Amino acid sequence: MEVAEKILIIDDEPNFIEALTKTLESKAYRVMHTSDKELAKEMMKAKPDLVILGTLTPAGQAFSLYQWLGQQPDYKNIPLLVIDARYEERQIKGWRRFEGMQLDDGGEYVSKPIEPATLIPQIRSLLETITRKIRVLVVDDHTMVRTGICSVLALQNDIEVIGEADNGRDAFDKALRLLPNVALMDIVIADNELFKINS
Repeated sequence: MEVAEKILIIDDEPNFIEALTKTLESKAYRVMHTSDKELAKEMMKAKPDLVILGTLTPAGQAFSLYQWLGQQPDYKNIPLLVIDARYEERQIKGWRRFEGMQLDDGGEYVSKPIEPATLIPQIRSLLETITRKIRVLVVDDHTMVRTGICSVLALQNDIEVIGEADNGRDAFDKALRLLPNVALMDIVIADNELFKINS
């Protein structure tokens, strides 16, 4: 049975939270919500599949939470949808211009007023980025080379290193067990050790 994806809503407008929660639950998503920045940090331990970061009072709170999420290794790759305040409310609880300029490729941005139903295609698209990651097995007999390759690959949002191996036999076993999309392999290992395995 497929487990429903979990979404955390962080917002301080009860009516908006209620409407968005009902819309998401009607699409079979599991929803958690809070209007408190510190409680939101605690709720992140439940590892939501998507975070909807709405408005928080005073201005700067939402951006501060956005920065915190980006600094946490366990959370920085979780898809994020930022919902800014209405234009006339941005001085009170919205994103200031210099803050908005720091929103990187890891987040989508919209602003209120917005109908929750119109967010569903964006939410689906963001959640699909989780399942579209390329699963890579890195194979090299030099530890420093392997570590370097893994570090570079970790910077890519659409790549996940699922395992490492230092010889052909280990690579063969892990490929069968982990089912990577790609095996990035030292050419010497590919020529020598995998030939022995298949012969």
